Amino acid sequence: MIGLPSMHVAKMTKPKHPFIHDLSIQGCLLRTSLWLAIIWHGTIIRTLSAESPSAISWTFETLPEAVCKHNKELAAAHWVIESAKARSKQAGKLANPRVGTTSGINTITSENMQGFSLQQSFPITARLRLEKKVASLDIQQAEKEVQWMAHQKVMEAMEAATRLLALRERQQILKEQITLAQELYATLKEQQERGERSQLDLSLADMQIKGLELKQPALKSSIHSLENEMRSLVGQQAEEPFRLEATWKPMAIPSASPLDTANHPAFGVLHTEASIHHAMVALEQSRKWEDWTLGLSHQWSVDEDIPFGLERNRRLGFQFSIPLPWWQKNLGAVAASQANLKGAKASIAALELQMENEADSTMVRLIQGRAQYLMLRDELIPNREKHQRSLEHAVRAGERPMESLIISMEGLLTLKLSLLEVIETFHLNHYRYLYLTQDLSRHHD
Repeated sequence: MIGLPSMHVAKMTKPKHPFIHDLSIQGCLLRTSLWLAIIWHGTIIRTLSAESPSAISWTFETLPEAVCKHNKELAAAHWVIESAKARSKQAGKLANPRVGTTSGINTITSENMQGFSLQQSFPITARLRLEKKVASLDIQQAEKEVQWMAHQKVMEAMEAATRLLALRERQQILKEQITLAQELYATLKEQQERGERSQLDLSLADMQIKGLELKQPALKSSIHSLENEMRSLVGQQAEEPFRLEATWKPMAIPSASPLDTANHPAFGVLHTEASIHHAMVALEQSRKWEDWTLGLSHQWSVDEDIPFGLERNRRLGFQFSIPLPWWQKNLGAVAASQANLKGAKASIAALELQMENEADSTMVRLIQGRAQYLMLRDELIPNREKHQRSLEHAVRAGERPMESLIISMEGLLTLKLSLLEVIETFHLNHYRYLYLTQDLSRHHD
């Protein structure tokens, strides 16, 4: 261990020359300071590494799996499955046996009686097997509901990521417009100083810059809100850095696909519900006959038999009973289960019709959106940019008024924002079409 020597050791090892003794003490202090500096540096490095979490990057490809694995609401919903599994453990069990005792004493004579009985009920029908089947279907229903919830959460994440990417693009377009307006302002200011421009033109350019800058706080606030929404969906804390590294996918129309009612999570929930109601019909029909009861009893008694005196007796008894379904036949519960089954089937048919029509409408919107995208990208925006460049040269040369250039710049900004809105809407409709026709929760375990 490196450190200062004790006084006892110092006295024993003290050299005769005082200069040599001072050097030894300075060497010990230097070594001690060096070790303390190394330990302090290591502690600081570990603390900084622990307090600076690395930013996790998300893409459109990794978001579905991240939501299915880390979403807190989905994690909480899994306990519904565990609850259904726990309830299934007691389904299909026999009723507990009944144990009874009897005792009687004659207060006048020495007669007395002691008795013991055991009763057990057994079903006549297949009620226990049907209860196990319903419990098993309840577990499947809980799993399908969690899968449906994962499907919805993935859709929310894809929509939020699309809106977030559009807001960032809108922010970038706004920055570019501000830069162009500032460059124009600098040019006009130079011309105004030379007496070639009026103060009115300079004021118009300055007002345009301030009007564009006024839109920035609202965009930053919307981006911050969407980032927090994304953090909630992927299970991140508010203080954790969030990074979405995504670009727009090609504006390709997805191939039309029929509605897969067998594997879609929404239909999985309804199909399982219909299976439960179908099993409940059979279960309620089996409950028409209540359980039959088998009993066993044993009695000890001391009876007085005149003139022979007290006599000890033992009796063994059997009991068998079956309730007859004369007045209560459980017909109401059977009819209710049948109505629930018909309602579940009707819900499946209604949902199928609704989703088919919505998918068809979404496909039409995708086709229209792509046509608008091509018109804006290939015709309107290039022509407007060409017109603005010519107009800008004319304004700088003093051939056109400043107002015409400002109107042209605002028109170009509107077209670019319209193009971005078309792209955003197209991708939202694209994910909506996938939401209607496919299973987005395929990453869900």
